[in-house]
Amino acid sequence: GSEMCIRDSSIGMARSHIPSSYNHQWQKAMAWVRNNTEKNSVFAHWWDYGYWIQTIGERATVLDGGNFIIYWNHLMGRHVLTGKSEKEALEFLYSHNATHLLIDSTDIGKYPAYSSIGSDVNYDRYSYLPVFLLDERQTIETKDGMIKIYRGGFALDEDLIYKKDKEIFYPAGRAVIAAVKMDLEKIRNNEGQPEIIIFYQNRQEAIPLRYIYMDGKLYDFKKGYAGGLYLMPSIQQSSSGVNIKEFGAGIFLSERTIKSNLVRLYLFNFGENFKLVHSQDNLIIEDLKKQGAKINDIALFQGNILGPIKIWRINYPPGIEHKKEYLDLDYPNPEVAYAGPIY
Repeated sequence: GSEMCIRDSSIGMARSHIPSSYNHQWQKAMAWVRNNTEKNSVFAHWWDYGYWIQTIGERATVLDGGNFIIYWNHLMGRHVLTGKSEKEALEFLYSHNATHLLIDSTDIGKYPAYSSIGSDVNYDRYSYLPVFLLDERQTIETKDGMIKIYRGGFALDEDLIYKKDKEIFYPAGRAVIAAVKMDLEKIRNNEGQPEIIIFYQNRQEAIPLRYIYMDGKLYDFKKGYAGGLYLMPSIQQSSSGVNIKEFGAGIFLSERTIKSNLVRLYLFNFGENFKLVHSQDNLIIEDLKKQGAKINDIALFQGNILGPIKIWRINYPPGIEHKKEYLDLDYPNPEVAYAGPIY
């Protein structure tokens, strides 16, 4: 009898370890790493992927899968992923001899984790990247265009003071951005500024929104709330096939997150000292592209963001210095360690 039990449990285990399409995407990315990067390369990324890069990719990593040096997670979250400049990231990475940076699509959803772990005691980096969906019933036809409404919910990550007739104060955590409205055609012509709809104390206000990212381009309207909406396709699968809406969804970017290295590198492909050397598409997206679908590499599929695993080669400009303090094993300020993650 005992033999039977053991066999059953090992079959059960094998079943739960069948690689998902996500794991296949990782297998392919790591095969690229083994075949195309120097054996002594050092990879930087959020700590979750340490073991995969070490075991499947056969490369060293800055953060380890065992998550032993929590302080380095703080520095990676603070200076690299949510850092507001490449220089800030480069100083940490250079101190750890990193040659490559890797960002995975699940890092979009993990923003609350590494931004809180990367924060100071006042949670100065904390934020998240919510999805806003096109509400087709709310499309408004005007005499010269179509106004589309994207709905979602983003509780402000910083206080906002908006001057209209008088100053209106919107407190962080309590005022909520519930929608973005815009005419896509007008945005392409750099006219007709998009707006956010913000709710606070039973009042709603429309405020101009500064940025929209679409068609591989960042549109800047120069004024208004200095956040943005990153537009992407939404894909629904049904018995009759796959339905792709070109701009069916967006990722809302606050004034805080839009400046982050994560958003600038992964979503906008702005890299001065980071050269994209490999992008491994999600298998579902790869498949749709093979079938001729016109689709970019990040999309919302059945409610989940699917995107590539992106790998950059880091080019250090002259003047970047080794900072000994980035190799410390403990937080210089223990209070920061207790700030801990907010999920």
